[in-house]
Amino acid sequence: MTVPNRKDIEKILNAGREGDLYEILSGTSPFSEKTKWGEDESLETIKLVSAVKRQLLFVSKYGHERNHVEEGGTHYFSHPEKIEEWLEKGAPGIIQEEISAYLDANPA
Repeated sequence: MTVPNRKDIEKILNAGREGDLYEILSGTSPFSEKTKWGEDESLETIKLVSAVKRQLLFVSKYGHERNHVEEGGTHYFSHPEKIEEWLEKGAPGIIQEEISAYLDANPA
């Protein structure tokens, strides 16, 4: 298992495939490896990965143009800085093998 290449993750993000990246990070993608994650991670890292998942879902649903959405009485906010922080920390929760397999099947 190797740390993912930032440029490969950015290819996926720049192609507008945040939903696919969310699925890989959540372990629900056919490209997800069945590895255990989170057991030995710090609470700070677990919170960061959770924030990244929420950001990926937000962008998948509402796009990059909106910072805040109210839907059904619930407020949702965009936090793009969480993606950058996650990338700077080596994209915990995801491995290069998953990203490579995805990009092999879905070139960006």
